[in-house]
Amino acid sequence: MDRETESFEKKYKALFEAAPDGVAFVDSEGIIREVNQKACDFLECNREDLVGVPLIEQPFYSGEDREDFLERAERVFQGESVPSTTYEVETKEGEKRHIEMNNSIIKKDDDFKGLVLIARDVTERKKSEKKLRESERRYRELFESTNVGIVVHGSEGEIISVNPAAEDVLGLEEKELKEKSLDYWRGKLYRENGEPMNVSDFPVSKVYDSKQPDEETVVGFSLPKGKETKWYITSAVPHFNDKGEIVRVTTFFKDITERKKASERLEMAMSAGEIVFWDWDMVEDKLNFDERWEEMIGYDIDELGEDRSIWKDLIHPEDIKMVEKELERYLKGETRIYETISRMKTKDGKWRYFLDAGKVVEWDENDNPKRFIGILRDVTDQMKAEERKNFLHTLLKQDLGSKSQTIRGYLQLLEEELDLPEKHREYLKKAKKASGEADEILGLAKKLEEVEKTEWVGEKNIVKVLEQVLDDISNFVERKGVEIEKPHPEKIGKVKGDYSLNMFLSQILLSRIQLSQCDTIRIDVRERKEDILLKIEDNGKKLPEDIKNLFIGESYTGETTGVGGVRYYMLREIARHNNANIEVKDSDIGGVRFDVHLKKTE
Repeated sequence: MDRETESFEKKYKALFEAAPDGVAFVDSEGIIREVNQKACDFLECNREDLVGVPLIEQPFYSGEDREDFLERAERVFQGESVPSTTYEVETKEGEKRHIEMNNSIIKKDDDFKGLVLIARDVTERKKSEKKLRESERRYRELFESTNVGIVVHGSEGEIISVNPAAEDVLGLEEKELKEKSLDYWRGKLYRENGEPMNVSDFPVSKVYDSKQPDEETVVGFSLPKGKETKWYITSAVPHFNDKGEIVRVTTFFKDITERKKASERLEMAMSAGEIVFWDWDMVEDKLNFDERWEEMIGYDIDELGEDRSIWKDLIHPEDIKMVEKELERYLKGETRIYETISRMKTKDGKWRYFLDAGKVVEWDENDNPKRFIGILRDVTDQMKAEERKNFLHTLLKQDLGSKSQTIRGYLQLLEEELDLPEKHREYLKKAKKASGEADEILGLAKKLEEVEKTEWVGEKNIVKVLEQVLDDISNFVERKGVEIEKPHPEKIGKVKGDYSLNMFLSQILLSRIQLSQCDTIRIDVRERKEDILLKIEDNGKKLPEDIKNLFIGESYTGETTGVGGVRYYMLREIARHNNANIEVKDSDIGGVRFDVHLKKTE
């Protein structure tokens, strides 16, 4: 071998070994005659594992890839040019890798002499492509399924893509939207305050002008025609190329229609209910009120300023300690919310009652309260009505009760001391009866008050309650000669109620026996899907319409017929306390039927 040939061969050998890809020479018999180190490296084997072994016997291919490789190899050995392809191979150490295989046929005088195989390790590229495909898949799923509307605009403002939620927002399908320019939206957009919005102020338009993101602008859409305006928080984000030019803008729409309606309803309710909103910055100790405060208290906002001490000066001296104590209790976590009723002085010098309620909504990094918000409501009329009610209750329970007992005492003396004619004794008997009924009404009033003060307690077995009630009044029932047909259910679920449920049932029975002159009462209990229905009916006198109306929610005015009106009103209130509803109907046996719907326990 001459020096020139030897030098060429050395250079060739150096290039062969330095090649960035795996290279193998295969002779015309399909035997691998040479491989470079790169091929050995990514297959994790030695040259001895490859050189001298037929190509088709290489163990690195498996399954469908092996079948394809063998089919391609056969075509190559027949002299056919085969394009490059990618295979998954398994290295000697068992690792899965991807190679991109290219080949170059070697011919001499048109005779096939062998081929050069070039294998490029594309494992990392395949992994990146898989991650990219997975990322694109997740993005597409999110894009298609999210309830946030997404519109992607091109560099000139044209719409590139739209997700289904955005089609719903804008009232048009993607194909229709792509045909619309930004001018299409003229007259269809509204600001948060309800005023028309110019297209130039629409977030996507502002982004093209400023090249800055536009975040959380409230926009109303009046689309399609004939439907109510829908409200969205709209944000637009620009995307740039390397030159700083906008290549696309992504716009997001989040539906806040219901939230805006709720906010408007709250504003209306606060206005109609004379409610004032306040906001206390606890760090700066500044207190801000909304403009309705001026109407309630008579002062201008500027007159009072933000200093909380000025607000405290308006509170009645007798109430200030209570207010501060309740605030302290709340801040210590002893109460769920801060709530007080105190007197405050208006600008005209009058004292009015205000319900004050609120809670902390923001804390610092050390869990110290920073922001406290709440409401004030003028409850002067309610408090005065409550005072009148308490006065009347006191009068009813103490003064009238005492006087009623005095009257009964005098009537008893008249009956015992005087020898009255029979006619006058009849009058005396009626007077004693009326006095007794008055005492009974006072007793019922006291019991009702006790019931209303009772906290809610668990559950009751209605069958056992009935049995107990019937046992308690059995002597009275027998004395009056009334027959009670009671139920014998095998199993009835429990109902929600407290001790007053016994009082309720006994008063229904006693009232009907005393007032209706009945001699038969039927009781039936049945469990239904939605409730437990208790039926009590008799063959006595029917109820007047004004008393029936008490059970459908009419207020008690004291004008209902006779003493029964008081009794039935109290029955209604005790039923409500036990979450029960009463329907009053005419009975099939001649008198009245009470259908009592009792709530089942869970």
